[in-house]
Amino acid sequence: MFTNYKGVISVCYLISILISFIYLILVRCFPKCMVFLLIMMAFCIIFAILILGIAWNNTGLIITMAISLAFFAIFIYFCWDSLNLGIQLLQIAAKFTGEKPTVYLASIWVFFLTVLFFIFWIVSVVAVQCKANAAIAAGKDTSSELGILAYFIFVYIFITIFFYYVLSFLVSTACAMWYYGITGNYWCDGTGRINKYHIGSFTLAALLLTFIRILKLLLNARDGSSDNACAKFIVCCVNCCLSRI
Repeated sequence: MFTNYKGVISVCYLISILISFIYLILVRCFPKCMVFLLIMMAFCIIFAILILGIAWNNTGLIITMAISLAFFAIFIYFCWDSLNLGIQLLQIAAKFTGEKPTVYLASIWVFFLTVLFFIFWIVSVVAVQCKANAAIAAGKDTSSELGILAYFIFVYIFITIFFYYVLSFLVSTACAMWYYGITGNYWCDGTGRINKYHIGSFTLAALLLTFIRILKLLLNARDGSSDNACAKFIVCCVNCCLSRI
């Protein structure tokens, strides 16, 4: 099992999952200690590389690591208050997940719905592709099949964005109910509020973001394909604006 690269990749993958799980437990139980431990680890890594540069007499490495170490220390000094605020938020989040462990079920539920839609999407795309291949073999027009295929791609992006914001709303509902001490099932309450008050907002937002994401994909696909400096400048400006959305 461990003699080929697939076995090595599998073992590394399992080890990474185990380390991530242990890290999440430690962050939940000791958030403040873990933050300072990560800062010290980053500091020690930079300092160790600096020592290696001195040992190897590598001037470039010494200068780079010395500047990095100075910037790191300055950053920690000036962002100390923000760092303490982040630690307090992390402690609150750890307390929230400890008292509301069912919040993890929201991501599982949304993931289940996404998987169901993805299976339907794959079957539909394969069926359309098979029909298009048959039409090509028969010498017929395939514009309708290509249109349906483009529609399925659009729907896939739309549903992915829609489910993402449904998950965000459910988690936000759980946080609000926990903070204000409201009893009840956050999943039922959140789903009910989405269907009663916010389904139109979610749909419109997902629709707009779908168009924006498709525009980003088209611009990235055409990036560098034109020799016109003005066109490149316009594409760069549009990409910069879209990246802020």
